Amino acid sequence: MEREKRYRSYEKEDMIVKDYLAADRTLLANERTYLSYLRTVVSLLAAGVGLIKYVDGGNLTKVIGYLFITGSAGALIIGSKKFIKTLHPLKRILS
Repeated sequence: MEREKRYRSYEKEDMIVKDYLAADRTLLANERTYLSYLRTVVSLLAAGVGLIKYVDGGNLTKVIGYLFITGSAGALIIGSKKFIKTLHPLKRILS
């Protein structure tokens, strides 16, 4: 909600080149952050599946593996929400 208030003050007619470049940098940083969330999701998912399928450590390893898989789903949801929340006000400015 704070971000939306922050970007509301920008009107396209009042923006100068420096403002457009700053918005572009923010958009690229948002995409880079989302990609790091996806990298974390893939790592947690691979670790969870690896623990469940390939490590013979009993029930504790399977529980930890399932926790990793659940954590990867949580990271995907959180990362996607943050990405979309930041993307919408920026698209309004840059479109």
